[in-house]
Amino acid sequence: MKKQMIKGFAITTLMVAFAFIAAAVPTKAQSMQQVSAKVPFEFYVGDTTLPAGDYHVRSITRGADVLTIQNDKTLKSIGRFTMHIRPNDKDTRVRLVFHRYGDQYFLSEVWGGYEGSGRQLVESKRERAAKRSAGTLAAVRYETVEVVAIAR
Repeated sequence: MKKQMIKGFAITTLMVAFAFIAAAVPTKAQSMQQVSAKVPFEFYVGDTTLPAGDYHVRSITRGADVLTIQNDKTLKSIGRFTMHIRPNDKDTRVRLVFHRYGDQYFLSEVWGGYEGSGRQLVESKRERAAKRSAGTLAAVRYETVEVVAIAR
């Protein structure tokens, strides 16, 4: 228990430090707008389970390296590191992309519509475990689910 608390504190401290550093460094990248969506199923962000409902996703750093995902009803929010991604085509739809393994959904990408760019969340241990449990049939059991969102 003590080890988990120390690990959680260390990760939180690292995220806050990274957010301050990222905010202090000038960047040409456009901050992601707030994205709002109604997610009709329970899903994971990292190793945290979030219930179905209305969500707001916004950046907490200038370059959108860290996103917060907040439930409108419970006001519970979680922060997650992301990486910049660009689509192959000029798809500028605002959306949330989930990976589905069986009945488990994992938030994978957030597309804010700005010049077709998006943010990819770092894959969690829980998602890697779900991928491993799918085994060689991962191609059959893996599904990408998109939820339409609104940029504000």
